[in-house]
This record gives sequence, structure tokens and C-alpha cells, in this order.
Amino acid sequence: MAIKAETDSRVRERGEVEQQGAFVYQTVVKPQIEPKRNGEFVALDVDSGDYSVDPDELLALRRLRQLRPKARVYFARVGATAVYDMRLTSDSGRG
Repeated sequence: MAIKAETDSRVRERGEVEQQGAFVYQTVVKPQIEPKRNGEFVALDVDSGDYSVDPDELLALRRLRQLRPKARVYFARVGATAVYDMRLTSDSGRG
């Protein structure tokens, strides 16, 4: 049963990251960067609101991780309607 509880917790956390990230992106970040950065990637820490923008999503993530190593990360592509989130921990390298 411990595995199911851990899985449920991760699913809830991903939902929270997606919800918080989408809200912060739409209300704070998007108005500041569209349309001049359309097509680039945003890596956003949903807890602090800090973000990085780069044409390369991995570079955006690396820059954000330099500032916020334990960030709960939400990704968006500027100007696109599809988004995704990803949780990586600095100790394991995957979420």
C-alpha cells in the first residue's frame, strides 16, 4: 500500500504544479514576454515565480536550477497553447 500512497502523492503534486504554474504563467509571465519571445521555452518555479526563458528548454531549466535548485518546475512554450510540467529533484535527477 505504501507504493500506491506514494504514487497518489506524486499525482496530486503534479496536478498542483500544473495548476499553480498555469496560473502564474498566464497572469504574471505571459504578459511580460509575449509576443517577443514566441516559440521559446519558459521554465517556471511555481513556488517563487522565478523563471527563465530560452529557445532551448534544457538551457531554460539549467538557468532556473542555478537560481532555484529545488524548484517545482512548470514548462510552457511561449505563444503555444500546449504546456507540460515536470518535477525533477536535484538528488535523483528525475521526478
